[in-house]
Amino acid sequence: MVSVPQVYRSYHRSPAVGERSGYCPACGAACRLERAAGRTRPVCTGCGRVRYRNPLPGVAVVIREAGRVLLARRRGAWGVPAGFVEYDEDYLSAAHREVREETGLEIELTGLANPSSNFVRPDLHSLVGVVCARRIGGTLRPGDDVDALRWAPLRGAHGGVGFEGDRLALQALAEERLPVLPIDSRFRRSRP
Repeated sequence: MVSVPQVYRSYHRSPAVGERSGYCPACGAACRLERAAGRTRPVCTGCGRVRYRNPLPGVAVVIREAGRVLLARRRGAWGVPAGFVEYDEDYLSAAHREVREETGLEIELTGLANPSSNFVRPDLHSLVGVVCARRIGGTLRPGDDVDALRWAPLRGAHGGVGFEGDRLALQALAEERLPVLPIDSRFRRSRP
């Protein structure tokens, strides 16, 4: 039985929180907030196009080694290596890229642990796939938006983690309460 949440809310959300009128990406005319498709959304005053806002896809990577997990510090908070999926990549390739950029390591993906919706703040909602991995090469060094890395015992590592989704997923993995699904063998290792 999975006992880790799959929806995280960092703020109280009302139906139009984070909605801004702005300008139409198709014709450049001003947008105004209107009811469209059952919600308040920006609608173009020129061409009538509805501007839909969707959560950003992301991936978080739990790298395990000898009973430990790799933690990365970004913006003063500890968590697992993570980032957003680029438009031209799948989330498993993004996991390899983010780990390489943030830690210098090459990994092999070992399982899919948990998907979650994260309502971080009004202008940032994400849908994150948590994957498990093991180190297969590289040199450990912080990079990208990470300023420090450390190995922590998997049991107890969640105590110092500043991101709720990471903290609860690590705790559930340590307590073996979170099933891990297999990864497609074509994506276990990074492709050139």
